[in-house]
Amino acid sequence: MFKRLFTGFLILVLAVNIAGARKRSRAGKIDDGIYTDAKYNFSFSINGNWDTSIKKGNKPVRITLVKKEYDIPMHFQHVPSYTMIPKITIYADTTSLGLKQFVDSLLADKYKSPQKKAILNEFKLLYGDFTLKKNSKKIIGDLVGHKISGEQKYTIRVSSSGAGGDEMSGTFGDYDVVSDFYAGSVFFAKNGNTIVMMHFICEARYFETLDLEFEKIIKTFKFGGSKDKG
Repeated sequence: MFKRLFTGFLILVLAVNIAGARKRSRAGKIDDGIYTDAKYNFSFSINGNWDTSIKKGNKPVRITLVKKEYDIPMHFQHVPSYTMIPKITIYADTTSLGLKQFVDSLLADKYKSPQKKAILNEFKLLYGDFTLKKNSKKIIGDLVGHKISGEQKYTIRVSSSGAGGDEMSGTFGDYDVVSDFYAGSVFFAKNGNTIVMMHFICEARYFETLDLEFEKIIKTFKFGGSKDKG
């Protein structure tokens, strides 16, 4: 009897410790609408328009934000799951490069590194045939960051609705070939050797409006310590 009780007690203690370890291992926490990163010491505000997912503390992707409500292009009305849902991915790492050097290295086709490969695997906007539209400093208080914006063409084959599409679609047999663009922005900020990137992507036709919302989030970004001047 005592042995069974003792075994049960050990299982309970182990379960509590595992739950606590999982909670402690998260990348950060959200309090009163503000995400604070546990490892890289940065924070930003999140409004109620976004669903959030805090990642594991040992991973470079710290948190993702997915828009709760979004528009669906006409050519995806019968297959809404093909829509690029507006999403923000926050990625943090370290680098010895200056801020502008780091941005340029991501944009340079000839520059290769394991770090760049890992970043591009998470940043769909930059992976592939990315067309750069804007590339400039982004000043937030005394923080000098950097922001790039652009678009990427996509072509997707989807089941035909039988009701036609819009001007971006071509119907062939029982499927449609849809060609359009994703658009988005990436914000970069650096503090010491820490580099934080905020990658935003959506359907291009909705980018102008949604990027304003992304801007509001960027403007709340800050490091807890001293600022890097880029």
